[in-house]
Amino acid sequence: MGFRSAFAARSIAAAVVLWYAGAVWAQAYPTRPITIMLSYAGGGPTDFLARTVAERVSQRVGQPVLVDPKPGANERIATEYLRNQPAEGYLVQLVAVPHATNPAIFASLPYDSVKDFSALIHLVDISPILSVRADSPVRNFADYVNLAKTKPGEVNFGSSGVATNTHLTMELLGSLAGGTSRTRAMRPWSPRCSAAGWSRA
Repeated sequence: MGFRSAFAARSIAAAVVLWYAGAVWAQAYPTRPITIMLSYAGGGPTDFLARTVAERVSQRVGQPVLVDPKPGANERIATEYLRNQPAEGYLVQLVAVPHATNPAIFASLPYDSVKDFSALIHLVDISPILSVRADSPVRNFADYVNLAKTKPGEVNFGSSGVATNTHLTMELLGSLAGGTSRTRAMRPWSPRCSAAGWSRA
């Protein structure tokens, strides 16, 4: 079974990408350990996802599959690192929404998110969850929107970082609802700031 088939056999937020340079893999692939590189810190949801995938892929291909976190800069550090490595198929990257949104947010990137990489598999879809403290006067979404409208710029929400999925989701939400709020980025992305966005209202 090929490497792509091994991933496809077990669809487990995020996607796995590989630097593509037109190289053709030999039938013997893989002959040594494979590394899944994270764009976020260890201990969070992407780390759990990567280790789950790594275990299953290792069983399929008969080689160790390692997990290597390289967090920072909204996935740009890990992505640039991948781009500068040999295109041998032994280093893949687990990415999330920023891989697609970074080109629209940053004036320039040291890589092309579309042309420089080949997508291996869409792993899972993550639905952000908006939550508040149990003693908050906000009891539903309508309350939250009303609070953001009556106190523009005073309502804080936690996100996994500036320009990340949770941040952009809340900015879009505010734009559609007509209210404004401020992001409080939690770094690094860890269990205390998971894929589910939280709001302190």
